[in-house]
Amino acid sequence: MRLRPKTLLCLVFVLTLMLGYIGIQLWQAQTTPTSLPPAETEWMDINQVSFRELATLPGIGVELARRIVAQREAQQGFTHLTELPTVRGIGKKKLARIISKLRILPEKTKK
Repeated sequence: MRLRPKTLLCLVFVLTLMLGYIGIQLWQAQTTPTSLPPAETEWMDINQVSFRELATLPGIGVELARRIVAQREAQQGFTHLTELPTVRGIGKKKLARIISKLRILPEKTKK
């Protein structure tokens, strides 16, 4: 079977387009990260976070974060963020700096 020149030209053109499209898709797959880093949330649940996560809050170091977790465990969770000043090292000013970054989810509050 012999193809006419115009038909052959059309086939070559279509194949070129298809190969170009496949090449672009493969290139994008290689340059696009397969997994994005987790997005930082604007707040964290005070009854769930680890002391390492708490230590990332402004003005909270590792030692103060450990005290927060110890207090949380001692009272089986916080019911209100206003309980945080019961932890030695957290006063009104420090609470004001971190309160917007903390939440208490209902199912994690103490009974």
